[in-house]
Amino acid sequence: MMLIGTSIIFSIYLIVIKPFDIPLMNRVEIFNELVVLGSLYHMLIFSEALTQDPKMIYSVGWSMNLLLLTQFVLNMIHLAIIYSVMIYRVCKRALLHYHANR
Repeated sequence: MMLIGTSIIFSIYLIVIKPFDIPLMNRVEIFNELVVLGSLYHMLIFSEALTQDPKMIYSVGWSMNLLLLTQFVLNMIHLAIIYSVMIYRVCKRALLHYHANR
């Protein structure tokens, strides 16, 4: 329960303070923290104190896998876009430098 409380406080901090200069980075961090919070809630269901039903635990496990897979895929797409833009800018700068020195 302590981890859930900490995650909620950190989510509020990210939403209110917006610590990053780039708005997209703030959104990505908020998304990632909400996924962590969702994963923590999934972990509660894995506790034997809350449920004894193996089918429910199995379903919750797949739900958590889907949540984490979604986070992984979206973060990879985000990184691919950022690095593609960076590579494009470097190549463009190199071409302009090359043509200016001819």
